Amino acid sequence: MCKKYFFMCEKIFFSMFTKVIPYYIMNGYDKLQMYKRKFENRFFRQFAELFTKSSHERRQTTMQILHNMSAVMAAEQHGINTSNYQKSTKKLGSGYQINTAADGPAQLSISEKMRAQIRGLNKAVNNGEEGASYIQVADGAMNEIHSMLQRMRELSVQALNDTNTQEDRMAMATEMDKIQAEIDRIDTSTYYNNMPVFQEHEPSYYQIAGNRVWASNQQHAVMAPDNSLNIHLPAGEYVPDTYTITVPDGIYTTQELIDEIDDAFARMSPANPGFVLEYMQDGRCSLNFEGANGQPTKIDSVDGSLAYLIYDCYNGLSTMNLLGTTAFDSSWPLKITKDQNDEIQFQIEPTDGSPSTTVSMKIKPGEYTRAELIKLLNQELVKYPGVEAKEYGQSCIQITGGYDNNITGLKGNMFKLELGTEHVYTSVFYDNIRYGTTIGTPAMTTGKTYYNEDYTNKIKIDRSNDTLRFKYNGNQITVKIPAGEYIIDDISNTSKDNLTYFLNEEFKKIAGADISVTAPSVYDSSNGTYE
Repeated sequence: MCKKYFFMCEKIFFSMFTKVIPYYIMNGYDKLQMYKRKFENRFFRQFAELFTKSSHERRQTTMQILHNMSAVMAAEQHGINTSNYQKSTKKLGSGYQINTAADGPAQLSISEKMRAQIRGLNKAVNNGEEGASYIQVADGAMNEIHSMLQRMRELSVQALNDTNTQEDRMAMATEMDKIQAEIDRIDTSTYYNNMPVFQEHEPSYYQIAGNRVWASNQQHAVMAPDNSLNIHLPAGEYVPDTYTITVPDGIYTTQELIDEIDDAFARMSPANPGFVLEYMQDGRCSLNFEGANGQPTKIDSVDGSLAYLIYDCYNGLSTMNLLGTTAFDSSWPLKITKDQNDEIQFQIEPTDGSPSTTVSMKIKPGEYTRAELIKLLNQELVKYPGVEAKEYGQSCIQITGGYDNNITGLKGNMFKLELGTEHVYTSVFYDNIRYGTTIGTPAMTTGKTYYNEDYTNKIKIDRSNDTLRFKYNGNQITVKIPAGEYIIDDISNTSKDNLTYFLNEEFKKIAGADISVTAPSVYDSSNGTYE
């Protein structure tokens, strides 16, 4: 009997203990230990009393223990209700029917996929809004450019009005240059989030960047035979691999000459493969090769007399001259008026590094033809050896420094242009001040070499063409060629009168230089040139 009661009480003890444990876990470990000790003492004390009491008393004690089971079941049900309450509260608080996998694994998987899609769509909407902002920036910049183009069109039409004076047209030209510079600035400086808006989408191209800085209105005198530009492409990769263009004789500003060269590219035969000469914002000229359909592009070299636009050092660099651009007409002599256009001043700079000399002249008032004015100028210039005035082209005047001088620094009032009651006061050198320094195109040794009719089989070298200057690894190289008559032949011809052999021998004397000259001798008797 005792054994039966013992096992029954043990079962009741462990049942109650395991039911109460979850509650006390929530209320702390210390309370759980206290309850355990209290329950054990009370249970075993009551169990020991069973053997000292009568059977009636034992039945009452047993009934008292059995009645405690209802409290245990009530506690268990309370825990279930609490858990359900927490789940309901979480659903009400989050607004979601399914919050954990326990609420419905399949439904939770579907809802998570939908959440991912919703977040992706929201980000796509944000990306679209950022793209719209990018387009708005580009649209604003293009609206500004459009307004400027409209203004340029207005100025172009306005300049055709014959009621405008020369000063008016000059002001319009200046405004056009400013507008063009502003358009270039917008093109290069329009950014969105540090990303260029326009340049980012421009097609890639091969570029030979120039290293000479020109003013856009600086003037250039171009005259045959020094009016060509040769572009050489890699041999074997292009057919043909050499393109040559020429421009008409004339006086051009930098921008006008570049436009004329681009027009010559458009007229090329075979068709232009994608050459564009561009005047950059920093004043340099760059030759771009824009291949069609993303084809690879490369330029081996550029030469010819017009290559001086790109490079600051080129073959046959001649001394600098002043070129007047007033067109003389035999029926209309130039009128020189006192204090209006009668004074000219310039500098003579010897090429050997000697100190420069300032020349200042006053022309006696009167009317002069080109020949008369040249004679009058030379009467003053005779004091300066090597400096003289000459005819240039059909209607211009040139002041040259000869072989040993550069002529620079034009000043005075001889370049003024003013309206009078009867005549327009112009000047031989008016356009120099209007457009900047005039650049005379120098002769080139690259391409065709021209020589006198008397030397059909040899090249004559004298003071006019005895110096070869170029840059190598940043160093200025100068080679002096002794005066004489030379042939141009293959380097295998070691004759002392073979110019090719002589130059290669001179280059060998330059320390660390790896320079050679090749010149096949192909004589064209029809025009007297070696090519």
